[in-house]
Formats: sequence, structure tokens, C-alpha cells
Amino acid sequence: MVKKRLLWLGKTGDANSWYHIYPFGLLKSEEDPLVVVRHSAPANFVPNTEYYGFKSSGSAMDMLKIMLVGAKAIMKHRPDVIITFNPIPWGSVAWLLSKVFRKKLIMGLIGGETEPTRTSAAQLRWIKFMCNTSSRVSVTGTVFKQKLIASGIDSERIFVFPHCVSDDWFDMKLNENPTYDLITVAALLPGKRIEHAVEALKILHDQGYKLNFCVLGDGPERKPLEELTKSLGLEEYVHFKGQVSNVAEYLTKAKIFVQSSENEGLSIALVEAMALGLVSVATEAGAEADHIEDGKNGYLVQPHNVEQLASKIKLLQDKEKFLTIKSNLDAYRPNFKMERAANVCKQVIDSI
Repeated sequence: MVKKRLLWLGKTGDANSWYHIYPFGLLKSEEDPLVVVRHSAPANFVPNTEYYGFKSSGSAMDMLKIMLVGAKAIMKHRPDVIITFNPIPWGSVAWLLSKVFRKKLIMGLIGGETEPTRTSAAQLRWIKFMCNTSSRVSVTGTVFKQKLIASGIDSERIFVFPHCVSDDWFDMKLNENPTYDLITVAALLPGKRIEHAVEALKILHDQGYKLNFCVLGDGPERKPLEELTKSLGLEEYVHFKGQVSNVAEYLTKAKIFVQSSENEGLSIALVEAMALGLVSVATEAGAEADHIEDGKNGYLVQPHNVEQLASKIKLLQDKEKFLTIKSNLDAYRPNFKMERAANVCKQVIDSI
């Protein structure tokens, strides 16, 4: 429990918002709840929360709406600390409210905001200014933390946010006879580079490893991916399931999780897979090295390196090697528990 009154403000996808809100909810009580300002409650239940919503129009008007609703919630509940996620645009609203009402602020960065390919120079200056005038800054991993420090953001303000999953994920069991050899979960967007995983599968097939690959997710790249799969003669082995609500059910039917992205903060899908006990082969696109020790509890590969991706998956076809890595992963899984995440968040809040 923390005595400080807390308010969380932001608008982002359910998966991102849920894992970011939940640990703070665990630190509060029904009598003194975490106040959440968001366009809707997350799809999954969060304890000890009171919601202030606004009707989202998907336009710039949402900025004004969340500011007005946020101001109303602040005046009523008088929080000591405002917590936010995603500096542009929602974090900017939270930052402004924190200055107007003289509140402490925890600024949450998703990952990659300092990449020039996705953020303009003016935006970078603004993010740096907000971070250096916030009480604390949460990041997705140590690599991103070092980048922020190198860019001039005070290291004392930065902490790595503890990625976590719901405790019931630890009660699920993987199927002893998996339906899928490989599985990935991602929006089918160019940056996810699912085509590299398909191309790696082709290399393995040519070497005699006839593996099945399940792809969960949808997006503009689905049709090109289906065409690529057909051109490589893999349509019998690659299963496009689209966007599903029961991701865990599919994960428990798989053996190896694959991430082929070129840029990530830290994939929630990867965290969920590892928490379930799925051995993972993942690109070093973000904070993966914080959780995967190459060759010990999983494998890391460089983005765009299809041959390396195929070779690491091939290593896991050796039963003894697979079982050794699986055993090490099982020992690491408790790092994704909610209790640990809540303890880290409590330490941060207490330090403000």
C-alpha cells in the first residue's frame, strides 16, 4: 500500500494500459482508489480503481476532452502523483495538468520515442524537456534508459518499468503435444517484419525441418504475407489466424515463440509468451536482452538477419538443448509476476 493519492491519465491500447495501470491499482484500496482518466476501462479488470471516462472521437478533440476530464478528477481527488503513458500526445496533457495543479508526475515512455525515424527533432526536444521536468520517467528497458541518459535526461529520474502479466497466466499449462512448432503475436505492420520469420521457416524447410507456424494478428501486411507464403510453397505450414481474443489458448498450443521485429520497446506478446513458459527466439529490437540471456533461457538475434533467426530456431530442434533452455526459462518466469511489479512501483512512488 502507498499513502500517496494517485491518478493515472492516458489513452492507449488495452494491453499497454492494463499492464501499466494494474501494479498501481494493487497499491491502493477501495477506500482510497487509483483514479484513472481514460476513454474507457481496460478490457481486463483492475482492482481498486475509479474511472473518469470521455467519449473518444478519434480526433484532436480527444486532447481537449481528456484535459477537461483530467482537471475535474484532479480537483475532486487532489492526487499527490499523476502517472501517464506515451509522451506524445497524452503524456503532454498529463505534464501540462501537473504543472497547472502543481502535482508530481511519472512520465511513461513506450520505447523508441528517441528514434529519429519516428520522432521529429522538435518532438525530441519537447520529450527531453518534459522528462527533465517530471519527477520520474519510466522506460521499457535498460537499453532505452541508456539512450535517454546519453540524450541528456537526468539518470536519477529514470527507472525501468516492470513488465508483468496477470497471475492466472502462471496457472496455465503448455500442451505436451503442441499443435504449432512456432508462433508469433503481432500487428501485421511493416516494422514487425513477419516476412523474415516466414523466410526463416523456408530455410528450415529446405533443411528438412517441416515446422508449423501460427501467426496471430491482423493488419495491412496480411495479404502480402499470404502471397509470400504461397510463393514459397509454405501455405500448408503457415496458419494466419487473424486477431483473436483468446491469445493464451493459442500460446499454450505452441512450442517456440518467435519475434522478428525491427523496432520494439518491449513486446507485451513476448512477455506473455515467456511468462507462460514458451521458449523464445527474438530480435534485439528493444529491451529483449533485459529478459533473455542468449543461449541460456532463450535466443536473441539481430533484426533483419533471416539466416541467424533460422539457425537459432534450428538449435531448439535438439531435444536436450531445448529442455535445458526451457528449465532456465521456468526459473526466470516469476520475474513477470504482478507482486514484483507492484513492489517496484511502490519503491518509485515512495522515493518521490
